Amino acid sequence: MLQFKDKLEALMCEFGKSAADVRSLLDPQPEASKASSSAKGTGRAKRKLNIYNKPNTDEVVETRGGNQKTRKAWKDEHGAETVEGWLVRTKTN
Repeated sequence: MLQFKDKLEALMCEFGKSAADVRSLLDPQPEASKASSSAKGTGRAKRKLNIYNKPNTDEVVETRGGNQKTRKAWKDEHGAETVEGWLVRTKTN
């Protein structure tokens, strides 16, 4: 690794280039490429957070998906309609 660094520094001196020049050559627009990929919305949107409160035990479940273990158990025991009635609030982030 040290040999590579020495040769790279020698080339930089030979051509009058700085470390910043080499970085910009290897990654010409680092900030622009990162910003454009996030601006395109290439990733999936984050699901909304649902917060349920079981009334008789005051047990709280926060979930973003449908396969949350405790919520599924509640639905099996009390029925889906009843459990959906325990929805306290929904957060979108």
